[in-house]
Amino acid sequence: MGEVYLDFESDKVAVIVRNDAAGQPQRVATVYLMKDGWHAKSAMLHTRHAWTGPFATADEALATFALAVRA
Repeated sequence: MGEVYLDFESDKVAVIVRNDAAGQPQRVATVYLMKDGWHAKSAMLHTRHAWTGPFATADEALATFALAVRA
């Protein structure tokens, strides 16, 4: 599996990206800064279960998703 990293779009929105075997970036989740912390929404699930958080930082959300993606 490829590298998993955080790509900030603004100070309140970031994207968790995974490079596939061919090196192409694939969106894993979008991370939003809300009033109570950072929340991540999976790019693969489209239900209420797609949301996780709150996290203290966007990097904490990345660590959580990186473990799941690499598993």
